[in-house]
Amino acid sequence: VCRFNFRGVGASGGSPTFSGDGEKRDVASACEFLLGGAQVGGQTLCEIHSILLIGYSYGSVITGAAVDEIPSVRGVCAISYPYSYCWALVAWKSSGYWNAFKNSQKPKLLVFGDEDNFSSRRVLEGAAGELAAPAEHQCFEQVDHFWRGGSLASMCARVVEWAEGVSRVPLQ
Repeated sequence: VCRFNFRGVGASGGSPTFSGDGEKRDVASACEFLLGGAQVGGQTLCEIHSILLIGYSYGSVITGAAVDEIPSVRGVCAISYPYSYCWALVAWKSSGYWNAFKNSQKPKLLVFGDEDNFSSRRVLEGAAGELAAPAEHQCFEQVDHFWRGGSLASMCARVVEWAEGVSRVPLQ
């Protein structure tokens, strides 16, 4: 697992691009780092041949748009995709970002709560219906965009189940 914040978030340096272009490059760079036998603390990580991308909110927009730009990525999971407000997050490029995600021929999982603060259940289920195969989606009851409502463990279990199916490797 490699987890990172985008530029300018938390302790990350730099500034956001407000178009998503730099952030897509950051995802590609993280993948290249891992695939290139990354050196961490003087040790080489285990050999990595493929990657599953998992993004939350803005991260799901960026990872969804990057999925086909990185050949070693086998699939992508979008958690709480901010469909109705995406235009504001990527400087009005939202249709291009959504189209890259929805049209990918790689496995996709879209998970969201029925009380999402930014996109209604109806909108997200409609969006899920646009996803090219192979694609799955799941709506969790009484859950908002931030996963308040008690289904965080259930959502994590669902993501792990999907990832194991795509990678065909049991995850711990």
